[in-house]
Amino acid sequence: MYKSILYSLIFMMSLCFAYGQNTAKEARRYSEEGKAYYDAGDYKKALENYQEALTRMPSDPGINYSVALCYINMFENSKSLQYLLTAQKGGVADPMMDLYIGIAYHANNKFDEALASLNKFKAILRPADKELIYKTDKYIAYCNHAKRLILNPVKMTIANLGPTINSKFPDYNPAISVDEATIIFTSRRDNSTGLLISEFDGHYFEDIYISNKNNKDGW
Repeated sequence: MYKSILYSLIFMMSLCFAYGQNTAKEARRYSEEGKAYYDAGDYKKALENYQEALTRMPSDPGINYSVALCYINMFENSKSLQYLLTAQKGGVADPMMDLYIGIAYHANNKFDEALASLNKFKAILRPADKELIYKTDKYIAYCNHAKRLILNPVKMTIANLGPTINSKFPDYNPAISVDEATIIFTSRRDNSTGLLISEFDGHYFEDIYISNKNNKDGW
């Protein structure tokens, strides 16, 4: 009886070991494919592969960091935070880590945490690191400004301007004339010039749109 139990345990352990090896092998394969896409600048495809790797090894700090870097390069800093923190906790040592975490905290409206990371990063910079100093100071200023604005909230209403202006695609960066009769904005629609799609995020490239109000107070 005891031999049967022992053999069963050994068999189960062997299965777990084999499964673990296969899982790690698959994760490594997806990571290698992700790196190839990342090095080619196709961060969307890289992210897809790194996420596949992450489903197989969710606590791996290197894979978490790779996912975070994809989000950063796709300008989706808010999504990078949890992966950055996992990577940092797991021992990933990148001199840029605190800057990335600071920017990610800022994107998630956690301004005190952002300031702590940004100031920590700034403390290691040299006078020759002018671009990094400028970037860090810029985000520190963003955080301090945001904290002041939160102390004095202003009630605002965001309204959709209707189908003549808004679309199902990204519409952003509006600029309105002083008389409020003209609006200029950026959009990434499926009728954009050239109909080209960005490899960074899978959206169409930007076009600039201009619209004027008509006599009926519409656009």
